Amino acid sequence: MTKTALNHFWIRIKNKDKRAFGIFYEAYYPKLYSKSSRFIGDVQVCQDVVQETFIAFWNKVDQIQAEKPFMEAYMWQILRFKIASHYRNKKDPKLYLEDYLDIIDQEVDTVTVEFNEDLSNRVNDAIKKLKGKAKESFIMSRRMGLTYKEIAKEMRISKKTVEYHISNALQTLRDELKDFL
Repeated sequence: MTKTALNHFWIRIKNKDKRAFGIFYEAYYPKLYSKSSRFIGDVQVCQDVVQETFIAFWNKVDQIQAEKPFMEAYMWQILRFKIASHYRNKKDPKLYLEDYLDIIDQEVDTVTVEFNEDLSNRVNDAIKKLKGKAKESFIMSRRMGLTYKEIAKEMRISKKTVEYHISNALQTLRDELKDFL
């Protein structure tokens, strides 16, 4: 799918296109279920948590940016909250605390620690200031999770050029965020 087509797809989801959302649901349900099953042993509870995640996403989708990195990040955030909520609602507070601490430990190992809201806004503002291929390379690397080789292929440039662009982007971000670092 081309970048333009992919952006159009995310815009359709943001505009609450049920058909596009159905495609999104089919693609992401297994990923979300797999992630939740690592923390919740009960199949039915996992299915419920994932379903609640999609419902929450659908109800708030018009409030986020219509790009893949933002949509995916939002889904993962909702899932984490739903899993935490599941443990919070358990009857035994001690069990909740132990299980939730396990989740936090595992999440720190597998997911980048999220910025606080102020820093997150500053980072987003700094990324908006990036220019051209540096910005595109950085977003593809950090937000879409593509490797330098994949970025080079997508952008039709060499891997070394991708490294150069990302290096420049990181330097610009360091300069913009020096008071936070």
